[in-house]
Amino acid sequence: MGATEDIFAQLARADGIDFSRRISPPWLTNKGHLSAAVAGQLDAARAAAIGGVYTTLGGDETLLVGKRSGSDPRLDFLLHDEPLAVEVDEIQHFTTDRLRTLDLYPSEPDVCFDIDTYRSLVRPWSAIGDRYRASKPTVDFPFTGGRRAQRAYFDTFRDLASPSFGLRVLRIPAPECNGRLAYERFQSAIAELR
Repeated sequence: MGATEDIFAQLARADGIDFSRRISPPWLTNKGHLSAAVAGQLDAARAAAIGGVYTTLGGDETLLVGKRSGSDPRLDFLLHDEPLAVEVDEIQHFTTDRLRTLDLYPSEPDVCFDIDTYRSLVRPWSAIGDRYRASKPTVDFPFTGGRRAQRAYFDTFRDLASPSFGLRVLRIPAPECNGRLAYERFQSAIAELR
């Protein structure tokens, strides 16, 4: 959890926004689309899109399903007065892996952010974002840069699976890692949604 999210949370609380932080709902596990909690919950198109992203990024489903429980991904913020997950994306979310995932989204992904706008934000920041944990592998992405691929996959999983569980995702770009700026962007985005 970074300082960006801490500042964002302080500003949101000061404005009276009711939310929970770092929530891990039962369906958001480290096994992603192969979790037992997800089985049968995603429609065929969502399941295919998520699985396709995972494979395109080089993930190994045998290793994914065999992962030990724990270290589950979390939602950055969950608003209490509406079914909305707010993800504050710092520089590590602005990678070429993430750009690849956005290019694979279905035509109507049911998210609360504009995919084309997000793509245009990722492009200029990806050279910096790609350096974040550049060599680190993960269990299910066992190669150099696997951590970046895993992050891009779990961002996709949150975006595309959330509607099947009664939530939508609002992504707030914060590649500058500035909590105040991220909160200003949130205020603008939430005003447009309402």
